[in-house]
Amino acid sequence: MISRLIRRIIRESFNPEFEFEGYRNVESNPIGTYGTFYFFNKPKYIQSRKVKLTFESPLILDVNKVKPYEGLPLEYLFWKWFPDFDLERESRKRRIESGELIDEMVTSEAIKKGYDGIIMGDLEIVDLKTHPEFGTK
Repeated sequence: MISRLIRRIIRESFNPEFEFEGYRNVESNPIGTYGTFYFFNKPKYIQSRKVKLTFESPLILDVNKVKPYEGLPLEYLFWKWFPDFDLERESRKRRIESGELIDEMVTSEAIKKGYDGIIMGDLEIVDLKTHPEFGTK
């Protein structure tokens, strides 16, 4: 009997793409400002459309790492990648919300690191291929 790990390795060696289904609010723009964000699970209280997402090099985060940041899971990566950054000061200086600055900085850094998507446990998915900087770095 082949273990699940060996089956996964074999499957990924023949199909190196990662496929996910995401859900986007039907009232949201089709493409986001800093990549396109999707819910991992179908939301109960908003109307959403299901989208098939394919990535070649996603950053996949363990749900236990991002769960404490459920309202803004990219915050986990923000503090990991920019531990000494003065978020409040820079947000005030640029006159944008701290959450928007987190989205901007983390998605840009993820692209620089070679990722085309971010899978945040079972909370959210970010398609970085729709980011304006994707393919320019």
